[in-house]
Amino acid sequence: MAKSTGMGRTKEHGFARWLLSEFAENGLVRHTVSGGRDQPVKREWTKKELDAVTRKVCSSCNGGWMNDLEVAVRPVLASLIRGHGRTLYKDGQQRLAAWAVKTALAMELIVPDPEFRRPIDVRHYREMARCQNQPPPKTQVWLGAWGGQQMLHYWSKEIVVQGGGSKSVPAYSSSMTVGHAVIQVLGHSYPDDFEVTHQGWRAELSEKIWPYQGAVEWPPARPMDDDALWAFMRPFEEVPETRTIASRHRPNGWT
Repeated sequence: MAKSTGMGRTKEHGFARWLLSEFAENGLVRHTVSGGRDQPVKREWTKKELDAVTRKVCSSCNGGWMNDLEVAVRPVLASLIRGHGRTLYKDGQQRLAAWAVKTALAMELIVPDPEFRRPIDVRHYREMARCQNQPPPKTQVWLGAWGGQQMLHYWSKEIVVQGGGSKSVPAYSSSMTVGHAVIQVLGHSYPDDFEVTHQGWRAELSEKIWPYQGAVEWPPARPMDDDALWAFMRPFEEVPETRTIASRHRPNGWT
């Protein structure tokens, strides 16, 4: 998935076009780009299909392992999009986690936001292209559930990992809502690997699916509502919503 700078580049969709066919309702797709919740809309347009694309991916990757990954993940992801409960074992978790990392990296090429974050280190792209059907080293992935109306949403945040002395290394946290699935990716370039463990209400709302820790039942007991989703997407911040999330129950309308 290394970013290409010459001939052989092709259009790569951040969210693959097949995703829309799994939604309960289809129609014109409204695309909105903003800096986050309650932030002004920077760009908005409507198309008949998903229209978030980048031309920074080589054709051999796009038509090769990236396409193979989309085909492999579809049976797993399609059921989550529609909110159908299932047990995810190692193979399904690996496919879903690899797809999430690939999608997060592609989306960052499509909607960079230098006002809020630096570009993701190119080493993450090279490692993803090397690993292909599983997440690269130094990435962790969580899976939760969205209890509202099906949607496609992506939000990314830069994180700084502080090492020994004064050295700091950039990392990233990318969260996406795909139908009723909420997937969060954490990637870093720190020399030593480390594990992040969600605590409290975040642990109730999600299960880590990579690195693999065992079978996961989905959806979790508590799908997210709007406040919980917005707080969850900011994994190392305490935001005002966290004061009430812990006492909430399942959102209305979830079955």
